[in-house]
Amino acid sequence: MVMLKKFQQTQEEWGGSSEVIDHWLETRQSLIVEYCKLAALQPASQKSTLSSLPTPLELQNFCQHLVDYISEGHFKIYDMVMDQWRSTGFEATDD
Repeated sequence: MVMLKKFQQTQEEWGGSSEVIDHWLETRQSLIVEYCKLAALQPASQKSTLSSLPTPLELQNFCQHLVDYISEGHFKIYDMVMDQWRSTGFEATDD
């Protein structure tokens, strides 16, 4: 599954560089697993059958976890990464 491969690449690149990033990556992994369960997908399988729709509570919990994950990225990770890049001379461009 492409999503899991990208996660592994991100974890290899950024994992261990900060407790905040490690926590965020762990949260991301949990979110991917939760998504796969909701979508009735097996992470290592191309074949999938949807036996029943997720309950409203399952969808609500997933959405809450997704918002928490995105918020952590915006308020913690983004600023931390940008500060690190600026300290190495990085400057954003219009491109």
